[in-house]
Amino acid sequence: MKALKTPVKARYLSPKGYLKDVELNRKNNNIDSVVFIPPEIGKSGFGRFLVKYKIPVLVNR
Repeated sequence: MKALKTPVKARYLSPKGYLKDVELNRKNNNIDSVVFIPPEIGKSGFGRFLVKYKIPVLVNR
């Protein structure tokens, strides 16, 4: 069964996912802006990134 992909203009990514996304979008320069959202006190993790794109990208649902 094929995965359903949806176009998105912005999405939240983990630090690892953000680095992977930067590599994929380096050639076409599709990233419009990035905002780092720091981790919340008492919760696990290293924060996340809100990435906004110039042209919507297709992501798995």
